[in-house]
Amino acid sequence: MAEQADDTKRILIYADHREENSGIIAELRRKEGLDVQAKQLDMGDFLLSDDVVVERKTIKDFLQSLVDGRLFAQLHALANSDYEKPLMIIEGFDEELYSLRNIHENAIKGAICSIALDYRIPIIFTRSSAETAHYLQIIAKREQFPNSREIGIRKGRKGYSTRELQQLIIECLPSIGPTLAKKLLKQFGSVKKVMGASEKRLQKIDNIGAIKAKRIREVIDAEYSENQEK
Repeated sequence: MAEQADDTKRILIYADHREENSGIIAELRRKEGLDVQAKQLDMGDFLLSDDVVVERKTIKDFLQSLVDGRLFAQLHALANSDYEKPLMIIEGFDEELYSLRNIHENAIKGAICSIALDYRIPIIFTRSSAETAHYLQIIAKREQFPNSREIGIRKGRKGYSTRELQQLIIECLPSIGPTLAKKLLKQFGSVKKVMGASEKRLQKIDNIGAIKAKRIREVIDAEYSENQEK
């Protein structure tokens, strides 16, 4: 197929298998350029990168978890997890949120404020599973294909030392900045050995998880084509 050359651009999303009945996994699988893998996640409902984990709740589940105490236990776990960017999506958000259950409006608003301020977890409100899927796609793409990198050693001069050139080469890999480039070179010893490392070995480096390691190997192993999209 003509699209085969663009496989290296596919976005990988892990979804908890319990989300199969929500309609979101089906929505995601209808989108081009997405690889959605359903599995049992240790935390959250969707894993969009090595940093972003998403807890999704319908308004009914949000209110029920507020009543039975699950909400704040989940928030505590998210806030104290290894994921640097936990996120909550509340789906189906409308005025019914305040009338669906016998819960005072101030208690609901207080919980929402606590999520954002006490637990420092951003909240996205969506109207439907389709809108939730769209947000997940946008965030995953933003995380896995960043438009910019952290500042590296590109100094605008012609004379680089061998060490600087080695670091520069490794920094060009997906989501690899100066710090990770140095870690990789120190761990493997040379550019050649970094380029030959398997996904499993790459994941042994701090801050390189399954998604990042997969993307690095895809870029290294992909056949070059002048017709590939940027």
